[in-house]
Amino acid sequence: MVYEFNDQALRTQLWRDIRNITNQMVGAWAIMSDFNSILNEEDRVGSKVSCSVIKDFRECVEQSGLKELKSSGCFYTWSNKQDRQDGVLSRIDRVFINVDWVNRLPASEVYYMHAGLYDHSPAVIRWEGTSPSRMRILKYYNIWNMDKSFKERVMFKIVGKLNRLKKVLLKLNKEKFAEVEKQEEESMKKLVECQEKIQKDPRNEFLIKEEKDLTHQCIYWKKEKIEYMQQKSKEQWLKYGDMDIKYFRFVIKAKRAASRIFTIQNMQGETVHSIEAIAEAFIEFYTSLLGTDQQCRDHVKSHVVKESQIVSEEQRVQLVSAF
Repeated sequence: MVYEFNDQALRTQLWRDIRNITNQMVGAWAIMSDFNSILNEEDRVGSKVSCSVIKDFRECVEQSGLKELKSSGCFYTWSNKQDRQDGVLSRIDRVFINVDWVNRLPASEVYYMHAGLYDHSPAVIRWEGTSPSRMRILKYYNIWNMDKSFKERVMFKIVGKLNRLKKVLLKLNKEKFAEVEKQEEESMKKLVECQEKIQKDPRNEFLIKEEKDLTHQCIYWKKEKIEYMQQKSKEQWLKYGDMDIKYFRFVIKAKRAASRIFTIQNMQGETVHSIEAIAEAFIEFYTSLLGTDQQCRDHVKSHVVKESQIVSEEQRVQLVSAF
């Protein structure tokens, strides 16, 4: 994991270090980073692009024998969150892999999520066979009540106080916290939808202003939800979260991996990741192009066809002749 300097001169040392590390590493490995550099001119919108920066970065990648891991999701991975005049979108977060990675994990990709409240897009590396990790849940242990004073000191006092404050607490929950989780989810959904539009139209002044307003709303409801969850669960740990031949074969395998599809958006606008769901999305899309077996169709209007150019008899014979 690397976080690079903003100054171009200071980045020169990193390029040397990457070359040296590459020569010493054994086995599959990857380097993921906010490189603060771009590989192509189209990787930045809103500010000037330095050709020398691109040249140094590109030479480092090529000389190190690294290959960029196939990616999906957001193209621009960083935003300065400014208005249109000063707004900048860049693709400066990348994941590079070596030959052994391609050999061991050919079906892998990095998915760049929408930034949400952050300036960088979270990156998730995944490959076939991975499954989401399970969250640890705080549990109540029966051993706690083995203490003789547990019921007297804890339970009786808690129950007694809650009974006396029941009406007050119910009113507070209804007025303040009843819809806080729903509001937080809806505000984040609106923010992500807005950021999706900005990815397609990065200079839209209205969308940039809307993103700013939605960000403030999302921050507000996120704070409300965290405070609510802390009070509801009594858990103090809940805090904010910030988530040669050899080379030839490497290139071939990398190209094969790049041709595989790990993520796709179906016709309902849903992003799917599983192999079955991706296959269904393709079938659904091409079925819609090919048409259906519907029997009741409108007849072709011959006078409309005759107004356009028609294939001659000679051309017809050429079209149906054997190759």
